[in-house]
Amino acid sequence: MSKIRASRLLGLLVVGGMLAAACAQPATPTAQEAPGVAATQAPAEVEPVTIRFATLSGPEFTDGYQPIVDQWNSAHPEIQVAYETYPWGDYWVKIPASLAAGNPPDVLWTATGEVDATWVERGVFAPLDDFIDGASPLDRADWDPLAWEYGVFGADENVYLLNTIINLPALAFNRDLFDAAGLAYPDDTWTWDSVLQAGLSLTTDVNGRHPGDADFDMSNVKTWGIQTRFWPVNWFPVLWSFGGRVFNEGRTGVMFTDPADLEAMAWWGDLVQVHHIAPPYEYFGDAGWDTAFGNGLVAMHLLDSNQIATLQTQFPDLNYGTTVVPSKEVGGQRYVFMFGRAFGIASGTQHKAEAWEFLRFLASPEMQAAYASGGRGIPASESARQQFMSELDEGTRALMDPYVQSLQYIFPGDRGPDFWTVVAMPLMQVIQGATTIDPAGPPDYLALMTQASNLANNILGSPVR
Repeated sequence: MSKIRASRLLGLLVVGGMLAAACAQPATPTAQEAPGVAATQAPAEVEPVTIRFATLSGPEFTDGYQPIVDQWNSAHPEIQVAYETYPWGDYWVKIPASLAAGNPPDVLWTATGEVDATWVERGVFAPLDDFIDGASPLDRADWDPLAWEYGVFGADENVYLLNTIINLPALAFNRDLFDAAGLAYPDDTWTWDSVLQAGLSLTTDVNGRHPGDADFDMSNVKTWGIQTRFWPVNWFPVLWSFGGRVFNEGRTGVMFTDPADLEAMAWWGDLVQVHHIAPPYEYFGDAGWDTAFGNGLVAMHLLDSNQIATLQTQFPDLNYGTTVVPSKEVGGQRYVFMFGRAFGIASGTQHKAEAWEFLRFLASPEMQAAYASGGRGIPASESARQQFMSELDEGTRALMDPYVQSLQYIFPGDRGPDFWTVVAMPLMQVIQGATTIDPAGPPDYLALMTQASNLANNILGSPVR
């Protein structure tokens, strides 16, 4: 299921408010309390508690988390963890439904920066402060400060989530295609105009012609300069470096029709419409974007840090590098959107203490480094990050280093509840329209952004979101 369809499902779910507190289960009487049992009789052996742990399905999750669950279960017979996985679309339906029914998984994954704030606002997660500072404490000081802050919500600033893995975009480039074009590799001096100029040289049709050449055939392109995915997270580094923002200062409305936002969207869309260095939306549709770079169909890609492991597994011979995202001007400010892996305890669980013990293990520096190994993201713990980077082979370390450098470029200003319905869904529709070739003529960016703005502001203004 595509993210577009999944996001529509989620929008319906969060509006519906399918959340309810669980009913308490009756305690099993001990031998001393049970009628007819002598006081001198030894208590019966305590049955192990089984708790449930839920994430998305797919190797990006299961390859990293199944070994962690197995390690826990082998060392803790008193608390066993049943690992449940769900496809993307199902997760956002079945987890709220289980909460409403009073039978949720005990420890839950959610998407940092994307769904986390919405689920906390809807009451999905229990506060963690008493556990963090309790008998089995957690070392707050070892956490990346911003990653820790992303788990804190509400006026009372309670901790609801532990962000264990940070994901960010960086500019990936195909070394072989750059070498063939006689171009220097991208580095930290690049601007967005550098991307455009390189893309003009890297884009070739089946006859070897480039955009701007006579008879360039956009319908038969062999190699594209860069790809513009419909997922807005990949557009945010452009938006923010152009001075644009998603929300106004009071977060009462979006700023999609602000001149800076329009300029950033026009730059993004014109890569397809005017410069012809990026494939139009219909070239891939909802599928193929994640494999186009690996297959050598595009020379540059805003690659998320959690995709390094996937590329190394699916395309082991791909010769590529990474560097920090460009800025608008030489020496200008760079910006990235932070997302990743956040975990919390379901508010309706009957096993909060046991769930905390497993969550604490899951969030430990050792397990963060174990999950991230091979390029599944960046550990949020400082000590875990050092361990993770030291254990990587030289090639993978070189690929991951720009992501670690980019932690300083995280922009937290446009996050918050309703990200999916207010930000992601409207902007995906804009980007799809901005990058679709229409025989009737080029897109009207102002009209597209106005439509998205109206949709987003209607949601923000609704008393039930």
